[in-house]
Amino acid sequence: MNSTDPSGSRPIWEQNEGGNNGYTDSGTCEYEIATGPYARAANCYAYAFHMEVDPRTGDYFDSKPQPGDFSGTEDQFYQDKSLGLPPELIRRRILGAVKRDGRVLGYSIKQVASADYQTSEGQWLVALAFSLNKDNYIKSDYHWYRRDENGTWSHKPGATSICYADGSGNPIFDPARCNRQVNNTNYSQFWGYFIISKGEG
Repeated sequence: MNSTDPSGSRPIWEQNEGGNNGYTDSGTCEYEIATGPYARAANCYAYAFHMEVDPRTGDYFDSKPQPGDFSGTEDQFYQDKSLGLPPELIRRRILGAVKRDGRVLGYSIKQVASADYQTSEGQWLVALAFSLNKDNYIKSDYHWYRRDENGTWSHKPGATSICYADGSGNPIFDPARCNRQVNNTNYSQFWGYFIISKGEG
């Protein structure tokens, strides 16, 4: 620990050998993890749901996992956004796919009201955001965040390193209110907080 937030109540941890909370000086999170937990193709979905390796193989992910991959609807998100479906419908379908994955992997997901929601043993908090590209729907994208034990939030953009800061390089105390610019994508639509309960799939 190297400092606290302005209120003095939450510790800020120095993370990542790349420095600057995992971001380069240009604000991009680009240090790829080659080995160890969340290496190779593990993305924000894998990170948010504590999938350090592919649960189907016990090895590194060969491709970025998507909601539905573990329950047989792996192409749904790409099909939905290529059709230019309304964001709220895409949201419902993503969460439906996550719930189906949960039944296979042994967890449940339920929406909660705030970033400060108190969890119990075997639970953790995640948040979902979305970027809508009206000029090219296929470039629309979702992004997951995960609350850490120290009360701040972190995320893993694609196959890059785990990031402990927002797009402005600041610690994330609430993903709904942080700068959600990630590399070249602005996840401007905040889609809610969700509690994950292990063993309740």
